[in-house]
Amino acid sequence: MTFPVETPLDVQSVEVRRAELRQDVVNAVVRQGGRLELSAMLTRPSILRRMASSLAAHVPPGTDRLVCSPGSLPLAAALALETGVPFAVLGDTPMGDLFPGERAVLVAAVVSTGASAAALSAATGAETVLAGLALQPSRNVIAAVELS
Repeated sequence: MTFPVETPLDVQSVEVRRAELRQDVVNAVVRQGGRLELSAMLTRPSILRRMASSLAAHVPPGTDRLVCSPGSLPLAAALALETGVPFAVLGDTPMGDLFPGERAVLVAAVVSTGASAAALSAATGAETVLAGLALQPSRNVIAAVELS
């Protein structure tokens, strides 16, 4: 006799999963004295996996490429693995390809303000900005976790 195996996705609501992720991120990045240590968030596979899963649902159909800065590479890689969409890293030493006319989505580990997201989006030509962590809610950003 076999019993069905239930996974957390089968038994937890989206709201519960989001609340647990938010608490894990807060525990990882907010250190003594209220200082943020973002590398703690980007080096924990369990957090990256859940952020990528949460953000994957917001990658628009027809997206050709995910684009990120070097500091957001762990999250972009996790999201690329989750979605199958290739990514490019922009910076002093670019990695991957980004071709004119491609429909790109910007992946940012952290967005502090809507203005910074708009500037990043304009610089890359990306219509959508996905963030692992948003310090302020913004209409320009879809975030896995919002701290506000």
